[in-house]
Amino acid sequence: MEYIYLDNVRAARVDERALQEMMPYFTEKFGVPGGEFGHAYEEEAAEAVERARETIARSLGVHPSEIVFTSSPEESNNLGVIGYALANGKGKVVASRIESSCVLESVKYLSEHGYPSRVLAVDREGFVDTEALKKHASGATLIAIQRSNGEIGTVQDTHAASDIAEDAGSGYHMDMRYSYLQERIDLGRMHVTTATIASNLVHGPLGIAALYVREGVRLRPLLRGTYHEGDIRPGVVPTALAVGFGAAVREWMRERDAIVMRMRRYRDSLMKGLLEIEDTELNGATDDRRIPGNVNVSFKGAEGEAILLMANEKGIIARTGSACYSRSLKPSYVIRALGKTYEVSHGSVLFSIGKYNDPSEVPRVVEVMSSVVEKLRELNPFRREVR
Repeated sequence: MEYIYLDNVRAARVDERALQEMMPYFTEKFGVPGGEFGHAYEEEAAEAVERARETIARSLGVHPSEIVFTSSPEESNNLGVIGYALANGKGKVVASRIESSCVLESVKYLSEHGYPSRVLAVDREGFVDTEALKKHASGATLIAIQRSNGEIGTVQDTHAASDIAEDAGSGYHMDMRYSYLQERIDLGRMHVTTATIASNLVHGPLGIAALYVREGVRLRPLLRGTYHEGDIRPGVVPTALAVGFGAAVREWMRERDAIVMRMRRYRDSLMKGLLEIEDTELNGATDDRRIPGNVNVSFKGAEGEAILLMANEKGIIARTGSACYSRSLKPSYVIRALGKTYEVSHGSVLFSIGKYNDPSEVPRVVEVMSSVVEKLRELNPFRREVR
């Protein structure tokens, strides 16, 4: 069976060119990045890592020395939130209710260690109220407002948020991994102290991410050992993964306009087709304040996990926020934060679009989802209107 893969927010196919460039660093050039007096293999690895760092820095409009490689976006977010707060005083920490779970857990950790915290509500489309943010920014050590949400795709006004943080004398951490390269953003022109990006979301390898750390910003290391990456974290950078990350960014940048246009066409066409299915509701922004690669809808009267299982059997791979796909056995906290019911949350399905998806796939996706939802509703004896 030929599958249509729409779970790119979780893991994406690695760019072919990136894979080619990685391979020699597994089998031929396997040294780890060395210092000033490293042997030939170490020097070659160090040069490869720095080339990747330079490519990523250019994509963000920042200096290469401001890019720190990490093992995952979760590590980056922990460093950007906890590492910043521990190094910069015990003021308030402010975040939104729909931040990534690693950010919210970091805020919770700080609140348990003497840092007052404030988690802001969002509206029905997932937007943070900038007036509420202004109100609670006073006295804050750190504000953490994501650029976009990985589940519902809503793009925040982070320019306004960064201005608020600057006026308050606060640090500003921005998780921007879900919109990275899907839009043009120049971090060098914003008051952003730290920002998270991820390799796999731009078709690079899993196992590596990066944290932008503005020059002069202090972070306290969270792990102990021989420090690397500006003395922020222990352990050497995995050369092959860094090379793949940099190559994936370079290849995307070469045809960014075409990629984003194709993703946007896919998004709009899929959204239109799915919303024509009876009792289907869009989650997240209803206008273009939504990343090109995201469609999240709820099919009322059908469970998300059952939808995905049946869709998978018919060749469509997507993701749900439903309880059975959460270790906590709770419905999506993001959908619930929008003020929506448990039923709507349980019926939510996320279609995340990557650069290898083509809009020609949309009719088949809509056809399959329509048949799956219809079948499940027929089998549901308790189906009722969900408001």
